[in-house]
Amino acid sequence: MIVIKHYEESDQTPKNTSAQYMNEQKLAIAHEKVANQRLYYLHKVSSRLIDEHHVIIIETLRIETMLKNHP
Repeated sequence: MIVIKHYEESDQTPKNTSAQYMNEQKLAIAHEKVANQRLYYLHKVSSRLIDEHHVIIIETLRIETMLKNHP
């Protein structure tokens, strides 16, 4: 597991240096890796649900309206 510390601009890394640029690139790569892992997991779960059930129906519910109409 890669742990990257993100420093504020006024912290240890001076502005506009190659070290700062490299740190920003490492952080961007780490963020992209996490985003890709999340998308892969969602794709894996949704594919498994479709394989098992063949149909997925999504309904948007308005909870506030449901609570107002219920005595």
